[in-house]
Amino acid sequence: MQQVIPADGDTEVPLGAQILVQFNRSVAPLTTLAAQRTNPVVTFEPALKGTGEWLNTSIYRFIPSDLLPNATYRLGVAKGLASAADGALAQDFRWSFSTVTPAVASFAPDENTQFASPNQEVAIAFNQSMDRSAAGGIAVRDLTGAAVPGRISWNEDVTVATFRPTVRLGESRRGCAARAVARPHWCVLRRSPRSVSLRWRRRCPRMASRAPAASA
Repeated sequence: MQQVIPADGDTEVPLGAQILVQFNRSVAPLTTLAAQRTNPVVTFEPALKGTGEWLNTSIYRFIPSDLLPNATYRLGVAKGLASAADGALAQDFRWSFSTVTPAVASFAPDENTQFASPNQEVAIAFNQSMDRSAAGGIAVRDLTGAAVPGRISWNEDVTVATFRPTVRLGESRRGCAARAVARPHWCVLRRSPRSVSLRWRRRCPRMASRAPAASA
């Protein structure tokens, strides 16, 4: 075996990844595409659906159709895979990789945004579809740590959660700010909390004009 992609121990593998196996010599007979052998070359645990093909006599490609997020896949090529001209694979070859885990991709408004609205909504985008129960790991808090009351809704493909406060964001002499915290691992995977936070300032009240003018 010369190379496998994803490599053994790779993590955060995207769900659209293809699996490539490169042997150090010819394994598949040189033939037309229609006459290629169709028996499985790679085994998967857990099982994967998809299509496999020989790109040439020494490189095999498998295109999975149902990779799952946050999953570890164990793969194998059984010994005995052979080409009459070059011998057989002497021993089983095994490796594994893990797919992408849930994470926060972006916040809106962004870190340190100035002059947010007193009724500012907060949109949290994730890198994959989430379970709707993930809303339980999202909170907006003021500078004292108190939770801001509000409601959370999801977009259609459950990748963006939007927090809508039901009260005006507070103010203080030090400025006006709030903090949003998302714990996608805790609320979906029940792993130890991993928080992502942001803070933004909103426009505090100030005098815009007065009448009569000071010189009147």
